[in-house]
Amino acid sequence: MNSFGDDLSYAVIGKAMEVHRELGPGLDESFYHEHLARKLRLAGIPHQVKPRGRLLHRGRLADEFEADLLIGDELVVELKVLWGSFAADHLLQVICYLKFWKRSAALLFDFGKESLVQKRIPGFDRTVPIEADELRRSAPAGFADTTTLDLLAASLRSVLEEHGLGYRDTTYRGLLAAELSHREVFCQRDPVVPVRVSGAVLGESRLPCLLLPGRCVLLVTALRDSRQAADRAVLQTCLKHLDLPWGMHVNFGKERLNAQFVVRPFTSGT
Repeated sequence: MNSFGDDLSYAVIGKAMEVHRELGPGLDESFYHEHLARKLRLAGIPHQVKPRGRLLHRGRLADEFEADLLIGDELVVELKVLWGSFAADHLLQVICYLKFWKRSAALLFDFGKESLVQKRIPGFDRTVPIEADELRRSAPAGFADTTTLDLLAASLRSVLEEHGLGYRDTTYRGLLAAELSHREVFCQRDPVVPVRVSGAVLGESRLPCLLLPGRCVLLVTALRDSRQAADRAVLQTCLKHLDLPWGMHVNFGKERLNAQFVVRPFTSGT
């Protein structure tokens, strides 16, 4: 961030500290939001209140965002009133806002403590290529459905070329769904399935994946340093309840995109 951006950050932090001192901690978030916006307005600091944004891909809606405040052309500001510390979801939220609105940094404030808690998050945006061979290499020897692998590779490449890295899991599910729909491939986001055990139906569950009926399942994660064992287990659960033979875990990581082929575990008694 340049010196102007630093000055702007310090000014906004100062106003947030005034708000915390005047109102005290632990009120509803809306009071801090309204009072901070008023102080920014009186100080002549340009800002937008609760801006809404729609992320489109191929003319289709992939995700929607609503930030608390946009300050000039530099900052995203998010306000929280928390009992504990900032969680991973709070950081992912502002990272998405930074990328979507193309701001250089975000300020995350917590008005729930005795003193104002603040955290600065730098912008994140990377664009990296993916080749079809990477998906092919992840498939087991003799895998026959190369048509679907090539389709997925082309779809992932299109999403990365236009949007790069830096969004959250649900955003990339939406982007991939939009790309597949553009290619006239039917897919379902977060399909709902009956959960069966030993022939009995326990109820229904929504699965956190993309379903290509009759083909495969995609588990999409983002901003991970690496794939995790739990992700593979979740994908195997999706395959089991969707009765499909294979799936792909696609991670839009911090530095690159990587993929892992997962085969359904066939077990008896389920």
